Amino acid sequence: MNKSHKKILGSVLSLLFLMSLLIIVNAKNPKQVNINNSQKTDIKISQAITDENLQKTNALYKKGIEFGAIDPSEVSKEDWQKQEKDYRENYDTAIKEGILQDITYEQWLEENNYGQFPKADPEIFDEFIIPPQSQENKK
Repeated sequence: MNKSHKKILGSVLSLLFLMSLLIIVNAKNPKQVNINNSQKTDIKISQAITDENLQKTNALYKKGIEFGAIDPSEVSKEDWQKQEKDYRENYDTAIKEGILQDITYEQWLEENNYGQFPKADPEIFDEFIIPPQSQENKK
């Protein structure tokens, strides 16, 4: 082993030793997170906002049922709450990008059938019976 290899090996071993020393020191003195009273108040306010948003979401769910877009037997309130979060993000993005203008979130939801596929009445569609082609028509 020549001198340059020994220097490189010595440097690598020194770095490894220093890194292990830092890990040991941090393990002995873990950083603690303390929450003061003002931060606790902020958390309570945040939870209140969440509860308020939940009430709005539930009101929209009821409107969707009354509108006829949401079938509660197919879409539970919990599923709707998850879906509504995505709808709101889509709406906010469209507003920020200038795609939507002068429309409230509630109006947008209604125009988009509360995010549900429209229920189609099978009687409004005509049935077309197409007879099979005969062998003569295929030639």
